[in-house]
Amino acid sequence: MKQTYDTILAIRNKVSPATRVVAVITELEKQSTVPDVLSSMEKWWKSNAGELSKQDMEFSAHACITTVGDDCHPSMVGRRSQCRQLVRDLICNYYALPRHVPSKDLQIMLFGRRSRESSLINLLAGEALADVSPDSGACTMHSKEYQFQ
Repeated sequence: MKQTYDTILAIRNKVSPATRVVAVITELEKQSTVPDVLSSMEKWWKSNAGELSKQDMEFSAHACITTVGDDCHPSMVGRRSQCRQLVRDLICNYYALPRHVPSKDLQIMLFGRRSRESSLINLLAGEALADVSPDSGACTMHSKEYQFQ
């Protein structure tokens, strides 16, 4: 994770040093509980934020989510839509969009394991746009553009 973070900062510092870096922590479905799905997943951040800081990993904001459907174990109605809204709000609140650029032209860059990136793209899009691979190997260094509302 530290290596990925350092790569993100290196790119950001060359392209746009003022760009904020936010974290989206995924695969927290086993930590989510009814009725308060989001705050139960937020416990991960409370337990691990200090360790990230010790490794010099600082974020402007974060979201702790899952990308699985509502019917996945444990089954919870509304979990996916709540996580989708949380990530969308995170991006919109921490994206410094120049006034002359329409909000429909918002661009974001994701880093992480391929299966997690694809799941997050699909969560944000509300449909299966990106192929989800069962391979959760190292961070991928390829790019592909996805457009959605």
